[in-house]
Amino acid sequence: MTAFAARLAGVQAGPGWLPWLLAGGAALALLAAAAMAFNRLLKMRTAQLLEVNERLRREAERRKQTLRALSESEQKFRGIFNKAFQFLGLLRPDGTIIELNRTALRFSGVNREDLVDQPFWEMPWWEGAAEERERVRAAIGRAAQGEFVRYEVDVQGAGNRAMTVDLSITPVKDEHENVVLLIPEGRNVSARKRTRQRLLAYQEELRALTLELSLAEEAERKRLASALHDSVGQSIALVNMKLEQLIPPAGDEEAPALLGDVHRLLDETLRQLRTLTFELSPPILYELGLGAALEWLCDHFQRLHPEVLFSFNADGEPETLDESIRTLVFQAARELLTNAAKHARATRVNVRMAIQVGCIAVEVRDDGVGFDLAALPACLAEKQSYGIFSVRERIRYVGGTVRVQSEPGKGTTVSLSAPVRPVPSAEKGVPCEHESSVGRRS
Repeated sequence: MTAFAARLAGVQAGPGWLPWLLAGGAALALLAAAAMAFNRLLKMRTAQLLEVNERLRREAERRKQTLRALSESEQKFRGIFNKAFQFLGLLRPDGTIIELNRTALRFSGVNREDLVDQPFWEMPWWEGAAEERERVRAAIGRAAQGEFVRYEVDVQGAGNRAMTVDLSITPVKDEHENVVLLIPEGRNVSARKRTRQRLLAYQEELRALTLELSLAEEAERKRLASALHDSVGQSIALVNMKLEQLIPPAGDEEAPALLGDVHRLLDETLRQLRTLTFELSPPILYELGLGAALEWLCDHFQRLHPEVLFSFNADGEPETLDESIRTLVFQAARELLTNAAKHARATRVNVRMAIQVGCIAVEVRDDGVGFDLAALPACLAEKQSYGIFSVRERIRYVGGTVRVQSEPGKGTTVSLSAPVRPVPSAEKGVPCEHESSVGRRS
């Protein structure tokens, strides 16, 4: 038995044991309180650790989900990026390559590692084309400033494969509007370019055919007019002269009256024949020149439309004017005057001719109802305003220009300018030097 137990067993032996017992109970109470405090602290710390552990578990799960989502997103990006039929890439703002898709790499015939971190303008596409390299470099500089750039360019791939590409460079910005990425994209438009070239060739052939038909028509008009004048006209004139000789100065009153009626009918027929001859092809165009023919044309329209005042003025007459150009300009003026007389509802129509350096300029101006120029393409598509379209195509084919000015309620002015002789095909589409000042009068 321990001493403490012995003393505890003899607690009733005498009053000397009481203080000791009291001191021992206090110590036990302190120990119990300490144990309880420790247990509470342990539970609190355990709960905190469990909470932290749960947070870490949830954070780890979120990170895992995020990584999975990033992996899936990258797979989708790679799938779209590499399966795209067009060329795609990622560039830094300075133009160095971050990534190129398989389509671009296959066309280039090089490995990805050979191009990454290299300037985009140093790609094999532009090999041997210093001008195109500089153009691409400048385009990247503009895109790095936030501009969307797009244009067509010829590129060269593996095996000397040539291709026309619709190249675009799109800037990608961050939340502060700073360009952080450039996306170059190239679409193969070689077939479209060939189609466009064929269409342009067809249009050129169509313009040539239109001009040839127009000149052939005018030649036929001239031939018919000459035949009518030289054969039918002369025969009618001779018949008329012979008829005058049959009219007696006096005598039977009924016979001279009948002969007089026939004489007047022949005079009217002869006048109509001369008018028809001039309408078919005015001899004045070939005998006296374009200015005289335009002046006659205005007089002719004045007789046909007396309610409209037609006028003409000219600043000289071209000394050397190709016959085909002279015919073409006259036909154009006739077409424009017909349009003005039929559709403009004008009270005044003026034709003005001016001589430029190497060019002939003609303006037809009316004070009619006018029209909205924005609606002109739709009118052409619906075969309205075909006269203006026809004039424009024929004048453009010989190297001239046509300008239309009009507003609703403010009349219409059509100014055309043509070279004094047809322009070679390589120079077509270039306006005459000193574009007509006729169209700039106030």
